[in-house]
Amino acid sequence: MEISDISIIEHVGGYGGMDYYDYGLAYGLGVNKVLVNYHTCIETKKRDFDNVDTHHTFGNLWEKIKVLRIILLFQGYLKSFLISKKNKVQVVHLHFFDFTFRNLILIFFAKFFPFKTIVTIHDVFSFFNMSNRVSEYYILKWADGIIVHNQASFNDLKSKIIQTISKSSLISGKYRARLQKMRGVNFDNVDTVYFGENVTIDGIYPHNVYIGNRCIVTAGTKILTHFLDTEKLSDDPNYYFRFYQGKVVIEEDVFIGYNVVIAKPVTIGKGLIIGANAVITKDVPPNSIMVGAATKKLKNIIS
Repeated sequence: MEISDISIIEHVGGYGGMDYYDYGLAYGLGVNKVLVNYHTCIETKKRDFDNVDTHHTFGNLWEKIKVLRIILLFQGYLKSFLISKKNKVQVVHLHFFDFTFRNLILIFFAKFFPFKTIVTIHDVFSFFNMSNRVSEYYILKWADGIIVHNQASFNDLKSKIIQTISKSSLISGKYRARLQKMRGVNFDNVDTVYFGENVTIDGIYPHNVYIGNRCIVTAGTKILTHFLDTEKLSDDPNYYFRFYQGKVVIEEDVFIGYNVVIAKPVTIGKGLIIGANAVITKDVPPNSIMVGAATKKLKNIIS
């Protein structure tokens, strides 16, 4: 599709320095003879670019109290979409710093009009605790194109996409394991390992997981490598809780049953069978069967 017009809709603008990014993007589009409608806040100083028509659609949004600011934000986006529709714009460009319901609503309305929607994702790794999985899934699904602003965001986005694909029932168990290896999970020999569908391995530190040969990880298993510190609260005034990371080592010939949760840094001994719905919070010995939440030893395995 040949693009003649695009709307860059971004409410921070000159209030937070985003206008430099937006006008830089608009300049690059102008080199390719694309006309840009730029919708921003009153703090953005207009630049004299031949291909850019700047609209202060969000007005003095940042001078308002928080509750009113949220109302004006949605009003500004709706007005920007209506102006873009009236001007027969086909493509809109949005900026997201997180995967929240607010941004999910924005991309929903962009697709409703409907526009081809391009999203620039900024620093989403740093804002992971502000996001939610539902918004993340549908934002990535509905976006027609994604621009990743930095390497941290790119790596995090790549990991999330691979994790989502690896959960599918449409691919083989061995290929699911290979996809997790692409995320950074460590294997002795990935070709000997089977993963069931909907297996989740930590979204932040997958490289802290080590899996031995001939292991079977069945459907619904969750392996975490970052944990809530119950001994000490955070020193950061912006966060109440403190988290830490640790390693999960799964030795060879381990069978992990349906919906097992590994919720602490542990070593799982070789030849172990873990029953369905068990919760693992401490090291477990080899050649045994473990069941329950939290697990208890049922019996030894005679080898």
